[in-house]
Amino acid sequence: MCPVCASVTRREVRIAHRKLWVCLECNYVYLNDIDHQAVNPNWHSDSGDYYLSDLYDWREAVMNWRPRVAELSTVVPRFPSVRALDYGAGAGFLVKALRDAGSEAEGVEISPKCIEFAQNKLEVPVRSLVEFQRSYEHGELTARFDLCTSYHVLEHLDAPRQLRDQMHGILRPGGIWSIEIPNILSYESVRMRDGWSGLSLGIHRGFMTAKTFEYFLREKFRIMSIAYSVADEFYDGYFPYLRQLTDDQTVIAEFARGLTGTVVVVTAQKLPA
Repeated sequence: MCPVCASVTRREVRIAHRKLWVCLECNYVYLNDIDHQAVNPNWHSDSGDYYLSDLYDWREAVMNWRPRVAELSTVVPRFPSVRALDYGAGAGFLVKALRDAGSEAEGVEISPKCIEFAQNKLEVPVRSLVEFQRSYEHGELTARFDLCTSYHVLEHLDAPRQLRDQMHGILRPGGIWSIEIPNILSYESVRMRDGWSGLSLGIHRGFMTAKTFEYFLREKFRIMSIAYSVADEFYDGYFPYLRQLTDDQTVIAEFARGLTGTVVVVTAQKLPA
């Protein structure tokens, strides 16, 4: 059964020598039931090891989030005077960038080492997933936030609708949910196939497409925008050549639009209950 739309109509495909299902109703691409049983969710190391290294420049990492904060400021009412939650906060860089912009931001994270880094190095509030679930179940977070972000979270989940319902519950009326996931229908994915950097089968359990998001968000959220990154190949190879031929930004943008990159960003607004 599809974890997004509950349809049982599906087609089996093979990618990177793994079996996956493609839902014929909502186009969700997810791990095959049989292969799923063999997945060890703990096979990869705690990402906090990377951030806790003395060689890591966390100030630059926070700075790299500022363009996204600027984008969010254009869609979130009353920004920056808002409460924000970054679900899947990692080491807390986005939380730090949001707080630097004036927002009352906090995070939720599963990695103990990332939580330690966020709290002790960045001095930002990032709580454990266990704490978040406890607060959610006790009703302490109901309609608390104006903005929720989930960047590279949904592809890790076996039950994405559970997170959707939680985000809907903790957002205030008209609140914004910003999502980023790997774009499996991208130019980069199709060209690189098994070598695509966004694949990571095992860690990643499923991939949503634009059609999937229509099913996934309807009745609880209104999709405001779906934006795609541009493949690195465009900037490395095509863009310099195009600039020799034209200065027409419309033509260049139209060409780039077909060379979609690794990620898709979805902005959605909470619908009234």
